[in-house]
Amino acid sequence: MLALRNRIWAIAALLFAALLAMTSVPAAANTITNTAYARWSQSGTELTADSNVVSFDVVQEATKIFVLPLPNGSETLAINAGSCGGTPLPSVNIDPKGADPSEPAAISSIVVGQPVVFRLFRLHTGLNPGLIDTVKVTITSASGDKEQLTVTETAADSGVFYGAIPTSAIPPQPRDGDCRLSVSAGDKVTVSYNGATGDGTVIKTDVDVLADPYGLVFDSEDAAPIDGARVTLVDVATGQPARVFADDGVTTWPSTIVTGSLITDGAGRTWQMPEGEYRFPLAPLGTYRLVVVPPDPYTAPSALTPKNFIGLVRPDGGDLVILPASYGENLALTNPSPVRVDIPVDRPPVAVSLSKVASRQVAQPGDAVFYTITMRNTDPGRAKRGVVLSDTPSANLRLRVNTIRIDGAKPASDAVTVAPDGRTMTIAVGAIAPGASRTVTYAMTVRPDASAGNAINRIDAVDARGLTATASSAVRIERDNLASTMTLIGRITLGGCDVPNTKAAPRPGIGGVRLVLEDGSFAVTDAEGRYHFEGLMPGTHVVEAQAVTLPKGGKFVDCTRSTRSAGSASSRFVIGQGGSLVVANFAATVPAETLAAAAAAAAAKPVADSDRTAAGGDTDWIAKGDGPTEFVFPTADYNPRAPTTRVVIRHRKGQTVALKIDGKPVDKLAFDGAQSSPEGFAVSVWRGLPLNGEDTRFDAEVRDPSGAVVQTLSRTVHFGATPAKVELVPERTHLVADGATRPVVAVRVLDRTGRPVHAGISGPITLSAPYESAAALDAMQSRVLSGLDRTPPTWIVKGDDGIALIELAPTMVSGGLDLTFQFTDREVKRQQVLETWVVPGEAKWTLVGLAEGAVGAKTIADHMHRTGKFDSDLGDHGRVAFYAKGRIKGKWLTTIAYDSAKQRAEQRLLGGLDPKAYYTVFADGSDRRFDAASVNKLYVRIESAKVRAMFGDFNTGFDHTQLGRYQRTMTGVKAEARLGQLRTEAYAAKVATTHRRDQIPGGGISGPYRLSSRAIVPNSETVTIEVRDRFRSEVVVNSQTLTRFLDYDIDLLAGTITFKQPVLSRDANLNPQQIVVDYEIDTLNGGAWNAGARTEWRNKSEKVRLGATAISDASAAAGAAVTRTNLGAVDAKLYIGSKTEVRAEAAMSHATGGNLAAGQAGSGTKAAWMIEAERHDARLDVLAYIRSLDANFGVGQVSIGELGRRKIGIDTRYRLSQKWLVSGTAWQDTSLVDGAKRSAIQLGTTWNSAGTEMRLAVARYSETLAQGAATGPTGAKGGSTTLIEAGSTKRLFDNKLELSAAGSISIGRSDATSYQAPRYRVGMRYAITPDVRVISDYEIGNGSQGETRTLRGGLEVQPWTGAKIATVIGQQSNKGLPVTGEQQQQSITEQGKRAFASYGLAQSLPVSKALTLDATIDGNKVIGGKSARATNGGTAVVGASSQSTIAEDFTAYTLGATWRSGRWSATARAELRDGELTKRKGVTFGMIRQLGEGSVVGGAVTWARSHDATGATSEVGSAAISIAHRPATSAFAFLSKLEFRSDRISGVTAATGTGAGSATDGTALTVDGNARSRRIVASFSGDWAPTGRVDGQMVQRTEIGLFVAARHNLDRYQGFDLAGTTALGGVDARIGIGKRIEVGGSATVRRSLSDGTTSYAIGPQIGIVPADNVMVVIGYNLTGFRDRDFAGARNTTKGVFATMRIKFDSNSLAALGIGR
Repeated sequence: MLALRNRIWAIAALLFAALLAMTSVPAAANTITNTAYARWSQSGTELTADSNVVSFDVVQEATKIFVLPLPNGSETLAINAGSCGGTPLPSVNIDPKGADPSEPAAISSIVVGQPVVFRLFRLHTGLNPGLIDTVKVTITSASGDKEQLTVTETAADSGVFYGAIPTSAIPPQPRDGDCRLSVSAGDKVTVSYNGATGDGTVIKTDVDVLADPYGLVFDSEDAAPIDGARVTLVDVATGQPARVFADDGVTTWPSTIVTGSLITDGAGRTWQMPEGEYRFPLAPLGTYRLVVVPPDPYTAPSALTPKNFIGLVRPDGGDLVILPASYGENLALTNPSPVRVDIPVDRPPVAVSLSKVASRQVAQPGDAVFYTITMRNTDPGRAKRGVVLSDTPSANLRLRVNTIRIDGAKPASDAVTVAPDGRTMTIAVGAIAPGASRTVTYAMTVRPDASAGNAINRIDAVDARGLTATASSAVRIERDNLASTMTLIGRITLGGCDVPNTKAAPRPGIGGVRLVLEDGSFAVTDAEGRYHFEGLMPGTHVVEAQAVTLPKGGKFVDCTRSTRSAGSASSRFVIGQGGSLVVANFAATVPAETLAAAAAAAAAKPVADSDRTAAGGDTDWIAKGDGPTEFVFPTADYNPRAPTTRVVIRHRKGQTVALKIDGKPVDKLAFDGAQSSPEGFAVSVWRGLPLNGEDTRFDAEVRDPSGAVVQTLSRTVHFGATPAKVELVPERTHLVADGATRPVVAVRVLDRTGRPVHAGISGPITLSAPYESAAALDAMQSRVLSGLDRTPPTWIVKGDDGIALIELAPTMVSGGLDLTFQFTDREVKRQQVLETWVVPGEAKWTLVGLAEGAVGAKTIADHMHRTGKFDSDLGDHGRVAFYAKGRIKGKWLTTIAYDSAKQRAEQRLLGGLDPKAYYTVFADGSDRRFDAASVNKLYVRIESAKVRAMFGDFNTGFDHTQLGRYQRTMTGVKAEARLGQLRTEAYAAKVATTHRRDQIPGGGISGPYRLSSRAIVPNSETVTIEVRDRFRSEVVVNSQTLTRFLDYDIDLLAGTITFKQPVLSRDANLNPQQIVVDYEIDTLNGGAWNAGARTEWRNKSEKVRLGATAISDASAAAGAAVTRTNLGAVDAKLYIGSKTEVRAEAAMSHATGGNLAAGQAGSGTKAAWMIEAERHDARLDVLAYIRSLDANFGVGQVSIGELGRRKIGIDTRYRLSQKWLVSGTAWQDTSLVDGAKRSAIQLGTTWNSAGTEMRLAVARYSETLAQGAATGPTGAKGGSTTLIEAGSTKRLFDNKLELSAAGSISIGRSDATSYQAPRYRVGMRYAITPDVRVISDYEIGNGSQGETRTLRGGLEVQPWTGAKIATVIGQQSNKGLPVTGEQQQQSITEQGKRAFASYGLAQSLPVSKALTLDATIDGNKVIGGKSARATNGGTAVVGASSQSTIAEDFTAYTLGATWRSGRWSATARAELRDGELTKRKGVTFGMIRQLGEGSVVGGAVTWARSHDATGATSEVGSAAISIAHRPATSAFAFLSKLEFRSDRISGVTAATGTGAGSATDGTALTVDGNARSRRIVASFSGDWAPTGRVDGQMVQRTEIGLFVAARHNLDRYQGFDLAGTTALGGVDARIGIGKRIEVGGSATVRRSLSDGTTSYAIGPQIGIVPADNVMVVIGYNLTGFRDRDFAGARNTTKGVFATMRIKFDSNSLAALGIGR
């Protein structure tokens, strides 16, 4: 055993020795031979053994290089390509056979563009054992290129290295070391390795470069390879696909290749085309075309040029080769050289998404406008290259180059190019990554001389492919009103030219005189003879004082005798520049007898019966004489003024009378005794007998001395205290539009029984535009800054016949007048519209006009300061303007106005002037009004007693029906006529505006409330405060149309509306109150035609009325196509007796065009219809209705809550007695859209006695949920609830205190989801004065949707009666009468209407003669249930907008006060609104003070701050103070104004910056993020016009005017501060040399200190009057513009000019015989 083991060890040792011997042989040996032997001992004997001889050859492998093929099938192998110049090369896919270790596949040729892929095998010698080594390989081409790669061993000790280098065609010329091998056709490429140290033996291999057409089909946008493109090689000679062979020149090859696909040759072998590539290995020499059919959505050939591909490279880094053949042109193969043709294909053009937003939509000269341009690459997979912005700003804007930022950073100096004149700018943005955005911001300032209108800033974004995107942003430029317009002031005084005007003896003024300008605007002098015209265009005007308005026998005398009067006593040339203040005084003589008569009339006071006299308190009953035994008082038709009466009964002497009231004996204390007459009769008198209810019956028993009843008397007294209807009293109505007298409408006010109401009863009234209440204007004059406080204009019954006289302010507008009366009888509310007609007054022909022409260096456009953009029919050198009014053939009153140079962009619809836009005080009681308002150059009006036709500005006025309602303001043709039994009206206008209707819920504060658009057309709006029933939106509880400037103010910069008093969310009965604003927005470029017509037939009694309406409306959202809506409607009214009315309407509308597709909501035909029946008599009130309106019906003028619904209902109330009534209500509301339905039925009774009212009702409410709506807690789709509803009201302390409580409880089985939850309410009202009550209401509703709590409190105001006015001031009351200085200084003479519009607030509670207070509290709270952030569609914006508002929990408080004392008046209000979504607070203050005779100062401050739940904050503040100084005896007058405004936002995003209730409400800013805009503007206009004396007569020939203004802006946007200061100065001077010659000159300088720009105009002139009313001016003019930064914008013009002016006035007509 031991021997065996030893043998084994010996054999192992031999084998180990043999192995050791083999491994120790030098590697260089060719043959290794070895013999092993073993030696061992066994049993002491030494033994040996030799093995056999082992011999084998050692073969040394040589270093080898193989060029490998690309994949030839679906199988690929990715190899590391190595690195070049230290930069890794992209990996390459090869055929897996190329990696075979024993016999790798190899190729001997390549084509141009094909990478050279090689495999290097190296012996282990020289490599580092156990490590991965790198070696260097050199590749050269016969064309002279040489590249060196560093390749890496595939694994440690593997000895295998792979590498690859891309190839590219020549040209371009080869460049060593560029990591790309440049080859030509027929080249030989050598791959060599010369050892690890670079000095060993060179191992190399060669490959040939074959000739074949090949290339890449790529995306022309970014050179991305495109797979799936079919490329066909077509032989031009045959027009057929070419013959193509594989690399061997024998095997056929397809003539059509699909890029990136697997290709099969004629031998069945497959070849994988690389991504996007095609190849035709060999083709016969000849001419070919490459026909490419790219995959969708690509197209070929490309529309781009080779220059568009500069900078693009192939995926391998090589340059693209673009030849004519790339575009489908011929390709000539003239030698075997390979030809590379890369083929671009185009995707559908998709430019960058481009948007441009301005920081404000409305701007004035000097304002900075920040623009934000956002470029977004909408392609998620491809970048946009070489994007360049090109901006062409408006000529009214100037670029601030230092504000340009790209993505918040300052751009490189070579990235921005600005033209020398600053009119164009390019910004090189560069590349935009896929799906990414780039932002460019910059600021532009509005030039000081900017023209009014839209400044459109257009920008183009062009990418490297040439695709262009365009965006624009329009900013509406509004001129600086004070710097761009002039003001005319003056005074008409009494006396000849020999009467001096001294402080000791000032010339008295003449009131009530009308002055007219050539545009038809007019003013009426106040009591002191002062007048003014603000907002006049610079240049030439003519003003005429109309002699027909002087007191009887008065005539004008020329006390100026200068070139401005030019021989006329009643007209003046008015010439000035922007900012000028010009004075034109007139003088008139009035006969002494006229003055005496006027003084007597003013002293006389009408005497009306006092309440005591009317009640018989001053009557001597015995003196009335004897007669039958009867009631002497009250008479049968007695109309008591108070709920008590006196009773007087005549009887025989000795008789007694027992009197009963409603069957009960009268109180013995009421008996006032009996009086006897010597004639044998007597009277018994009772006093203070109460009148309980409407009818009180008095029964009297006359007894003889024995007590026997000798006669029974009865008398019923009716106390009419609740108005129910009115009727016109034609004999006392005087409706004449003569511009001087007050039109009067007399109405008799009746109660429900048809009897007149008693004296003192009053109520609200609404007058159709443009008519105004004279009483309201009187109140504003006597109660400056208070006016009517918080009440609308009213009517008041004076006298016992129930007649109320409603006076209108003097007007020159004839036509239809609608008076809307609102009546309330407990819960029954009724509206009545009284229709009447204002006829034109008698008038002599009036003519005021001018004609002027200019030659030389100063044009008419220069005179008017409108050189940059002059809209004129006669060019820059001529102008004609006139206003004429008079009768043709004694019947047709004709009004014509024309101005060839009227600037449309600067006009306001209806001519209305914003009092805050100019100097806000003028120290007079006059204002500028318009008789020929037209945005266009022409105005025509023809009118008679029954017909009125016009071309100009108008309101459509289609408001007599509901379904055919159409209220818009536009410029065009309108006609209306009353021809017998027909009444017709029609209009047509081409308008560039769209109607917008906003419905905004009251928020408990005065504002600001944001409108849905800032593109508001000024003066186009109609604002209504509307209250609808809280449970039935079809029931309009109350509607009040507000007056522009007096009741509200629209901030055009911010797009908001603010009211003079808080707008509460609910009325006294907790019905929702909302603001309805109809207005125009500027969206229709070029305009579209709108037209409408209405005809109504009435029978002779007017009991039957049939009407038809047709409307064609064009509208469009901003930038959208026009939507045309045609509407047709018919209506009927039937009056059955005097107490019943039946109304019916039906209409259809059809909308087409715009963005409406067939079948889309809003398109197609929509229908609506309604029937209503109403009856009111002494006992019964009934209203029954059924109405149905399709969704999207109409033209956007129907409340959104009524669209898509069908409603049917009936309301009844029946009086069983004066104390007891019963009522019933039933209604159903069905959605026509989703089938939802609600219904209710209620039966109730009310018992009323002295001081107490009790109510009890039972009601059942049912609901069916909408189709698809979520079910309730029980899974039901609806349900019902029955409620017992009860309430009580108690009146205490002589009805001063009223306490009320109401509640409802559910009985039986109820539905938990019912919309009508049990409610509990308590309330209190206390009458502080007869007109003012403190109110408070609190309600809790408890339902499944959560607990709601509603709080309302404050002061409730009864309609104002006018009794508080101490003095009624009329325009005619002081005509011709001197006003003493003492009288002038006892009160404020500034016009009350203008002062209230500028500074006033409406308050309610007069605490004292001087102090008035006001306070409100408003709130709503939801506890649990529905989130406050839910959208309330019922208060959504309708019309062109679809925005909805947000309902939220809130509490709002307001507190205000007004102080009036002597020459002071001040008012203020503070507001706080704590809302769940938005919190607001604000303060408003206004004041005015009479400084002395002819001097007034006024000022206002507002501040508001808003903070919403997202953290966004806005703050708006403004302050202004104005001074007017124009004493009657001073030659110097001036107007001055200093104003400040600040807008600030922070934390605003795109989400918070839009939508109702956002924090940006009220600001002028429209940007996101943080921004601030502040500006302060100071203006001063002065005029010195001294009077002199010539031959003892007064003259006024010298005038020097001075205007100075400065403006400083400080804006901050995205952390960038931009400040700017602008100064403006102007001088006008003339010195009269006699009455026909003047010398003078004018100068104007505008300087922007921050921009370094200056514009100027200066020159002397001489004026000559060669004939009456003709003036010739010759002068020299020097104008220029300087710009510090833009040399190309500089210019200078100078030279001589001449201007000829001719004026026309009413006296000019005398020569023609038509002035009568």
